[in-house]
Amino acid sequence: MAVRRITSQDAKDASQSADTFPGSVSGTYLRVTGHDYMENFDLPPQIQYDVIYLLTSGRFAWLSYWSGFVYGRRAGRFTRQGADIQLEGRDTLSSDCISENHEGKPFIQALQLKQREGKRVLVGPLGEYSYLGFRVFIPFEGLGQHLFPRSWDELEEWVTRFIRPCVS
Repeated sequence: MAVRRITSQDAKDASQSADTFPGSVSGTYLRVTGHDYMENFDLPPQIQYDVIYLLTSGRFAWLSYWSGFVYGRRAGRFTRQGADIQLEGRDTLSSDCISENHEGKPFIQALQLKQREGKRVLVGPLGEYSYLGFRVFIPFEGLGQHLFPRSWDELEEWVTRFIRPCVS
């Protein structure tokens, strides 16, 4: 077995990529936001979930759920170039703010894959999405749940149905 000597270029390359995560990016990424707009009531704060599923097929589903207020669904294909993840597909939003509602809009978003304290995160325009693992599924329960896939096994088919109108 030959021993490889580490050069100064190797050290420079490693330091430049120290915060990126090598290997597969497939899996589940989660961002949770609490909303305390109801502080005058005896109810717990409303929680909004944003879940990004990156599938091994190169497809993605990005689901936003805030029961009774926001149901965001984005799906399509993703590509990876080093630490850069490019999402491209369709976007549909159902919201209690009617002027924000839309269906089937083209969707393009760049994310950055990072490694923080040995943990994988996706960094997007709204913040960081923590990696939960592969085949981890976050179910949504309550109003609007019928708009979303119900299991990890349904994701691939759900994405296919969601993007079908724009696939030629």
